[in-house]
Formats: sequence, C-alpha cells, structure tokens
Amino acid sequence: FAITIGMAALANPISQLYNEPRLSSIMIAISIAPFFRGIQSPKNIIYIKKMDFRRLIAQELIGKIGAVTFCFSYATSHKDYWALAILTITAPIISAITSFILAPMRIKPSLKEWHIFKDIIGWNFLSQLMASLNWQLERLVLPRYIDKSTFGQYTSFAELIDIPIKTILLPLSNQLDVKFKNAEISSELKEKYLQIQALIFIFLAPIFTYAALFPKPIILIFLGEKWLNHSYVFGLLAVGSIIYLPTTCIASLASNLYQNRLLTLRTFLEFCVSFPLVLVLTYLYGLNGAIAGRLCTTTLVLLISVNLGKKLIGISRRAQFFALIYPATCLLLSCLLTKIIFQNISFQKEVASLTLYLFLTCSVFFGLYFFILLLICIVFKKRSGAEALIRQMIIFKFKNNSIKD
Repeated sequence: FAITIGMAALANPISQLYNEPRLSSIMIAISIAPFFRGIQSPKNIIYIKKMDFRRLIAQELIGKIGAVTFCFSYATSHKDYWALAILTITAPIISAITSFILAPMRIKPSLKEWHIFKDIIGWNFLSQLMASLNWQLERLVLPRYIDKSTFGQYTSFAELIDIPIKTILLPLSNQLDVKFKNAEISSELKEKYLQIQALIFIFLAPIFTYAALFPKPIILIFLGEKWLNHSYVFGLLAVGSIIYLPTTCIASLASNLYQNRLLTLRTFLEFCVSFPLVLVLTYLYGLNGAIAGRLCTTTLVLLISVNLGKKLIGISRRAQFFALIYPATCLLLSCLLTKIIFQNISFQKEVASLTLYLFLTCSVFFGLYFFILLLICIVFKKRSGAEALIRQMIIFKFKNNSIKD
C-alpha cells in the first residue's frame, strides 16, 4: 500500500521531469499493481512450508494468461499504449483473486501481533523499495540523455534478458526460503547455501551466456533488423545477468536468519554507489555509460553479497567462488567449442534460416555444456556441492531404470 501511495505521489513530478504529460496517468494506474501483489491469501504460506507449490503456480499462470487475454483484446480493438498498463494491472488482480479461491482464508485485519513482526516488515519494505530503485535506475536516468528510439531499444533488450529471471528465478524465492528454514545446524546451512547458489548458476548461466554469444540472431528473430545496431548492448546486459546470479540466494538467507537489516544496508550501499555512477557515466557517455555503470554496480553487489554470506553463516569467500569454478569452466569450454564449430557458418535474415541457425547453435552449445558438466560430475567425485548433488541424481535415476529393466 505504501508503494502504491508513493508511486501515485511521484507520478506528476516524474511526468514533468521527462516533459511527458501522459506519463502521470499511466503511473497512477499501474501503482495499483503493487497493492494487489501484497494482498494474496496468507494461507499460501502453509502450502509453501509443505513444499506444495501447485496453487502458487496455478495462480501465477491464471493471472498471466488472464492479463495477456485482456491486454490482447484491448490492443487489437483500441490499438493504444494503455494495453501495456492493463497487462501490468490485471495480472496481480487476477492472481490475488485466484489465491483466495485456491487457498481460501477469511481475512481479519488486526495489529494485535504487530510487535512480533514490525522490525522484519520495516526492514523488508525498505530493502524492497531500494532494490526496485536499483533495478530501474538506468530507465529513470537514460531518457534525459539519449533519444527515445535508443531508449526503446535498451528497454526492449532489458525486458528480453530479464525473462529468465522473472519466470524462473523469482518464483524460486519461496522454495529457497523453505530450504534455508529446514536447515537447522550451521554446517548444513553452509552446504545448502553453496548447493543452491551453484545450482542456480548451473542452470541459468548457460541461458545468459548463449544470449551473449549469439545476440544478433536472437535480436533478429524476436525484435527485427532495425535493432541490430545496438546488439552489443544485448550481449553486455546478458553478461551483467551472469554476474548477478550468485547474489540471488543472499536475500532468502538473510530473511531466514532475521537479518533483514543487513540486506537493507546492502541495497542502500548499492544505491549510494550506483546512482551517482550511472548518472555521471550516462551524462558523459550516454547509453554506453549506463551499461558500464550497471556492470560495475552488479560486480559491487556480488562482492558485498559474498562478504555478507561470510558474516551471516561464516562461509569463506574462497568457498563461495570455488563453488562456481566447475560450471564456469564448463561454460568457457562450451563457448570456445561452439564458436570454433560455427565460425565459418553464417545465417540468412529469413525467419526459417534464423530459426534453423538458433536451433543448431542452441543444441550444440547446451549439449556441449551439459556433457562437459556431467563428465566433471562423474570424474571428480566430490562429496559436497551442486556437482555431487547432480551426480547422486544421475546414479539414482540409473539405478531406478536398471531395476525397472
């Protein structure tokens, strides 16, 4: 509710800042979305603790499908930019309504137990607010210093790159909370943290690496030929997402250890560094400066998160970076081999040729990556870490198939 009020209050000043009167009404409208995201059924937490995510997945799917339906209907009938606002607003509204249907619970607003969770909610709110500012910082600064066409390209690239984070990584946050909550002793918590951190990197880093390796065919097939002049921006945004991946676990860890204050401090330090850095670099170098600022800020967040992990559970910096050595090595080898294989193979700009090229490069890259990774899991018999977990899963699957045969 506080975010909704804040966005509505800032609508008019921001529209005047960018000299765009239409921005005010759009911001007031989409400010409704955070409010409805915060009023989903509290009973969901019962199913999350039981590791039953069927209702959460269902309400997210129903919300997104319903929102796309409303957006598409309005866009085809009115051909107006308000279709995007409708998409933003309707998704959380439908999701909130669905949550009370799938997890019914009678709400009784009360501040009776406020003293128990006031500190957690206060620090969490500040952390989320600062994180949202950090996440959208370039988009707030760039329109003042670059033309609308270039800014539109940047936002489209950023939205395309953020798809794996929004669709895969963010929904995993509830599962991470449960995993850390179930780890009772310090040594077990350290092992789980390293495993989850490495697993996220293992399965998501290849997606961003492939995007950085082959930006042009991806841009051609999803956005069009007019966007190719800034294809390097797409690749650099993908690199920034790779750097960001190891930092994703620290929020759930801090929350479960009731250390939201430290998490808020991290996001505040990030803002204090990123805001002047991005502002100055964007003013001096335009789009390239904003990208450089984003990469520097993401690297800083990685270093802060590593030190925060050491402070929270006593896990060394070396152990945190060493957990990512095997998957990072697999990525480098698969990149090198894929580039060698396709160095003399070009693609045409027709859709059929682009689709075939993407299919071949994607198959070869991911095939090499997972083959090298599985080879490492089998050859290097580690007793802990994500590689050991994958190896155990392979052995378990192999034994089950042998028993069935």
